[in-house]
Amino acid sequence: SGSSQVFSQGRQCGSTQDTLLSTSTLDMDRKKRPRLVNSSLDSGVFSTSSPDNTLPRRRKEVTRRNSHELQKSNSSTSVESQTAIRPTHASLFSRRLSKLSTGHLYSQVLQPKFPKPLYFEVPQCHPSTLSGRQWLFHEMREHLSSHLPTNRGVILAGGPGVGKTACILAMVERSCFGGGKPSLIEEVPVSTSSSSIPPSSGENLSLVSSHVVAYHFCQADNAPTCLLPEFVHSISAQMSQAPQLSPYFQLLQSDQTIQARLSLASCNASPSQSLVTGILEPLNTLSSTGKIPASMCIIVVDGLCEAEQHRPDHGDTLASFIARHLQLFPSWLKIVCTVRSSMLHICRVMPFHQISLDNTEADERLNKDLSDYIACRIKVTAETQLSNKMKKNMATKLTRYLVSKACGSFLYVKQILDYIEKGFLVVKAGSFKVLPENLSEIYQLAFNLKFPSSESFNQVSAIFSISLASLQPINLHELFNIFSALFIKTEVGWKDFQERYHLISEFLVMRRDGSVMCFHPTLRDWLVRRREGESTKFLCDIHTGHEAIALSMIRQAKILK
Repeated sequence: SGSSQVFSQGRQCGSTQDTLLSTSTLDMDRKKRPRLVNSSLDSGVFSTSSPDNTLPRRRKEVTRRNSHELQKSNSSTSVESQTAIRPTHASLFSRRLSKLSTGHLYSQVLQPKFPKPLYFEVPQCHPSTLSGRQWLFHEMREHLSSHLPTNRGVILAGGPGVGKTACILAMVERSCFGGGKPSLIEEVPVSTSSSSIPPSSGENLSLVSSHVVAYHFCQADNAPTCLLPEFVHSISAQMSQAPQLSPYFQLLQSDQTIQARLSLASCNASPSQSLVTGILEPLNTLSSTGKIPASMCIIVVDGLCEAEQHRPDHGDTLASFIARHLQLFPSWLKIVCTVRSSMLHICRVMPFHQISLDNTEADERLNKDLSDYIACRIKVTAETQLSNKMKKNMATKLTRYLVSKACGSFLYVKQILDYIEKGFLVVKAGSFKVLPENLSEIYQLAFNLKFPSSESFNQVSAIFSISLASLQPINLHELFNIFSALFIKTEVGWKDFQERYHLISEFLVMRRDGSVMCFHPTLRDWLVRRREGESTKFLCDIHTGHEAIALSMIRQAKILK
């Protein structure tokens, strides 16, 4: 599809230039760069560009002037999105998204073969803070810095919605790649008078995050994030940009052989060889010669279970790939990863410390985090039904009920409180029978409220099916073209299609780059399959999505040529 072509263009770079350029050559380059960037803008290379914080920083001054002039000259014509609807719901792990990144200019003009990281974004319908988790980052920091045999990494395991991704997002936000904005983890103030008391949540989070040198978010509906070549290529780019590994950047900059090993073509040919010869061996060499201090560095990988949905017919998945090469990692290079409890077996060969986020029966800290979150919600919504019409005793009973049903799931609690605040759920006389008992019932309620009849849902079901069938996020114009391919004659116009999308925009949210995705993996799973005994209402036929994509490709002569 068109989006996949743009995606691949945005990651591939040209050959490396010699760093010792004459003054006249530099002057000529400065004059030519704006034209080069304008041509790449016209070709759509920047439609999925990475944030500027994920690009080499050490030579920003080389193109700062030209980047400023470009931003000024293109201010009237840039950023008209591919769609008329602007994203209002998506939450990006790094807010510093720049279409005219100075780092990208440097990468394209002076370092054409320099690896470029993938573009990651985690969509959220209504971003909100999480309460608690002081203990989590403290335990993580203590264990990774210990001498225990399991200090090579940490596995955060839990059911859907317990906050695994939120914890990883918080770490990335506080790292050198972050946007410098407040963390997703709400810090609960604690009054202390003794210096022997362990650091607070914010201090522990900042200390752990300061060691992050690479990150990766696996998303089942964004196939490139689940593939080994892209993983190796992306983390090599991020590690070269981390201040802790500046000697690795210098080595990569000067050694074209290593650059060739990390090119996307080489990574596709042999991800294992690219990882070993392009990342691990150079890091071990730099460490043994003292150029890199043996201080802790962390790679965070979210959603190893998501990558399992793209398991190849033969070979490794991302989890088995990391486990197979773990013995070659420097002892100071740690891994922090997340996985669903139901798929914890894919990490069984990893000698990591495990932290469960849904074992509420054995760990009372999880229930306390949920209780603190509910109390915080009641406090900040002082003028809503949740606190006005609910007595203190009732709020206490509701808290106990939600904690017992949630099993550690913040997503479940958040959705319930949202519907109570909006008046869609009314708790009377201490009876909680009206409340949904799991996420499946919550989604059933949400769709019943949104679509009172089967006909109303049929108008948008094909949009869901196409989005679910696509192997990567697509923007509204692409979605509209694929949707139109289902009809011999155009039956739904662009404005009508926009209105249909607005109806489901809280479920199929728009990311900052204009593409759309399900706001949470659990919604994607619920639309495709149900458990035995659950209602099959609102199920989407993914075959309809595949059919629409195939028809749209057949009807585009350019693609066939």
